[in-house]
Amino acid sequence: MAQLLEEQRESCGTRAGFVLAAIGSAVGLGNLWGFPYKLYDHGGGAFLIPYIVGMLLIGVPVLILEFSLGHMTQRAAPDAFRGVNRRSEPIGWWGILLGFVIVTYYAVLLAYCLSFLVVSVQGLFNGGQLPWAAHGAEGVETAKDYFHTTYLQRLQDAPPGTLGGLVPNVVWSLIATWVLIYLCIFRGVRL
Repeated sequence: MAQLLEEQRESCGTRAGFVLAAIGSAVGLGNLWGFPYKLYDHGGGAFLIPYIVGMLLIGVPVLILEFSLGHMTQRAAPDAFRGVNRRSEPIGWWGILLGFVIVTYYAVLLAYCLSFLVVSVQGLFNGGQLPWAAHGAEGVETAKDYFHTTYLQRLQDAPPGTLGGLVPNVVWSLIATWVLIYLCIFRGVRL
């Protein structure tokens, strides 16, 4: 382990920055969007018991193990796991691959949000009318129709999984999102 600690790596500038980054990576949009639905769909409070037990018995110990291993080795995940046991290095690569997939997926979600923000602000200047506005069940169908046909420009009778062309408003908002992500991280984690 002594050879792993020779080189000093960049670290978070403040404890608050580290805590916010850890919360952001641990919570994720899936918990914010999916948890209330799962709670409602699986019995309300009865669902909380196995969720909390699973979090305390599996989630927290694995989180502590990961933080401890990273702190001890001061290396990227593959090197840290290789330092423990050479055969466990693929676990570190698996984590990097999953991180890449999540960042790519969330960038698309952020691009959708950015694009809808622009459309919403434009709606403020057009008399406050949003193109997907309606009430009740009709509102759900109107929003769904707007997202699929107008926003994504998906053909009505296209089978599921059919790829369409590039949609300019989605492409531009995705480019803007990647530029914003770059501007947030180009100076490193100390910023």
